[in-house]
Amino acid sequence: LIPCCAPWTNGVDDQSENVPLHISKVYPNPSNDLIYLEINYAIGNAPKYILVYDIMGHQLLSTPYSSSFEKTVELNISNLSAGLYFVKLSGTNTDSAPLTFSKY
Repeated sequence: LIPCCAPWTNGVDDQSENVPLHISKVYPNPSNDLIYLEINYAIGNAPKYILVYDIMGHQLLSTPYSSSFEKTVELNISNLSAGLYFVKLSGTNTDSAPLTFSKY
């Protein structure tokens, strides 16, 4: 377990369709300018923000989730330096488990 990520661990398998809020896929990975997130959430638990963290746990991006019906979201990562990052969703009552992506 990476120490920076311990607060994000919720003990739930983020691949389960029963999880109230999760990212099922990040692509293309690695990427240079745009990534796409396939997200799933329970009715009434739409994400509020898409958050990106570096490997040290510093939050670098916070993008409002504006469409409550979009299940594939485009995220611009062109301003990030090359490296490994974590992306997660933040909702009203819960956060998703993070997934990793690489920027080249």
